[in-house]
Amino acid sequence: MSTMVYILRRYQLETLASNNPTAKSFLDTIYDTTQFAYDRIVSQNEKMAEYANKHRIPHTFSVNDQVWLSTKNLSIEDGSGMRKLHPKFCGPFKIVEKINDVTFRLDISYPMKARGIHDAFHCSLLKPFVPDHFGRYDEPLPPVNIQDGIEEYEVEAILERQENKRETTLPGEVQRTRRPREHLKN
Repeated sequence: MSTMVYILRRYQLETLASNNPTAKSFLDTIYDTTQFAYDRIVSQNEKMAEYANKHRIPHTFSVNDQVWLSTKNLSIEDGSGMRKLHPKFCGPFKIVEKINDVTFRLDISYPMKARGIHDAFHCSLLKPFVPDHFGRYDEPLPPVNIQDGIEEYEVEAILERQENKRETTLPGEVQRTRRPREHLKN
């Protein structure tokens, strides 16, 4: 109810109750109870806000910063069907624009845009990019050719290859062999 309507309605009720002392005391009780409930709601909202903001860290992102993007709400399909093995963050991406206090526009790659992923994200989905000086992570490969939204990379050389009579295995693959029964004894 708007404030003006509330004031007019209270004035009308007080005018009607001015001749009846019982009605006037009833209205005073209702107004006091309503004010008490309103004050309690305001104080509880302040307590909830204090509790919610206790561990909240304000973001410090600005335009041209590098950030990681959470993959929590992104549809990343590689055909494996194992979402729990996907990386938790992707990127890094450059912040192009600050839309408002909590929303930022990122410079995302063409394949992500082709999949229908919008380029504006809430700050809770972003994490500051800190470069790794120890070389623990490989640098992402630059896309060479993009056709139909699929990134293709140019391969310089195959470094290892093992040939067998029946099959060829590349590095990282398990080689399956048949062994005689005598070799399987303890």
